[in-house]
Amino acid sequence: MNANLSGSLFQDTVDFLENAWNGQSSSLSQVTDAKHTFQASEDGAERPQKKDMSDLNTNVDFPESPEPSDQEIERAKQRVQEKEDLGGGPEPSMACKEPVLEDRVNRRRSRENLLTIFPMPELLRDWGDEGNADIQDPKKELPGRITRLHAEEASLRCENSQLDSEIQLLRRKLQSLPDLHESHVMQIHRRLFKKEARCLQSKKKLLSVCGELNSVCQIRNLSKKRAGDLSEELKTTAACHRQEGRLCEERAQESWVAAEQMERALSELTRENARLRQLLAQVEFNSQLSPRGLHVPAAPATAPRGPQGSGEPLGHEAPPARGRVQP
Repeated sequence: MNANLSGSLFQDTVDFLENAWNGQSSSLSQVTDAKHTFQASEDGAERPQKKDMSDLNTNVDFPESPEPSDQEIERAKQRVQEKEDLGGGPEPSMACKEPVLEDRVNRRRSRENLLTIFPMPELLRDWGDEGNADIQDPKKELPGRITRLHAEEASLRCENSQLDSEIQLLRRKLQSLPDLHESHVMQIHRRLFKKEARCLQSKKKLLSVCGELNSVCQIRNLSKKRAGDLSEELKTTAACHRQEGRLCEERAQESWVAAEQMERALSELTRENARLRQLLAQVEFNSQLSPRGLHVPAAPATAPRGPQGSGEPLGHEAPPARGRVQP
């Protein structure tokens, strides 16, 4: 009777702690909606131990012998694991599935640690032998656990307030994002306008350079054409000069031939003049020797007539003869 009473009191105490923890976990679920993985790493130590105690009292069948075997302990672990596997419903999405899986892993690890910390044979032996003493110990531990739960609740509220402040900060940042986006867009537009202006200037410079290049090409073509014309003119001028040179050479040759002919004629005239002078001197000499008034013998047929025939005095030559002698 005492054993049944003590078991019921222990079960009521564990149920009270479990209900308190479930109420605490409902407030915790609001925090995990904003940040999934933040609470799984810090609050997964105390909660699984409370639930494991209730699972040990509700799901484990206590054997009649005070010291259960290792096979029964493994069987109890498998039952707890099967219950955990069957207890979870279908997750709506991966965002909700990830914290649930992490919670299951933490529960499994905490239960295994609890089984290693509290050996089942000693726990059942102490509970069967001492009776009410095992119930008094959890009652003494209840205030400490309650204070720890209150402290955890305060810490969770503090963390919740911090998360709320972070959420507000993120909301303010989100509200300021359009302004930042507009400022960035304006800066990008300014840069774009500057680059477009530079591009237009470059295009204008390119057009001017192309115009200058076209003018230079035209000047070059005109220069080439003029050089071709000058070369043709030079060729024609050189041909003309060569032809004139040949004509001058021909004229010089003709002049040289004429000069030679004139020299020959001059030499002939000089010889004739000398012969005539000689004849004239002979006639004068003969006229001086013969007396005045005597009959002068007639000159030979080849000799010219004397001064008497010409009507000129002796010692003077006739002008036509002088004209023939001069070259």
